[in-house]
Amino acid sequence: MMSESNFEQMSRDELAHYIVSHRDTPDGVEARRIYIRRMAEKAQKQGIELHNPTTQLTNE
Repeated sequence: MMSESNFEQMSRDELAHYIVSHRDTPDGVEARRIYIRRMAEKAQKQGIELHNPTTQLTNE
């Protein structure tokens, strides 16, 4: 299992490719969480407000 620090050091493109190739694994879920957080931080820097959903998405 990869550590969060490994995901933090990946570029956005590397992270996206990792997510696609590991989408059904715990590492893929963690990578997706980090990717979404990065995109939210980028949006905030550009003045875009994001609101947390009240329901959690699940893998179906």
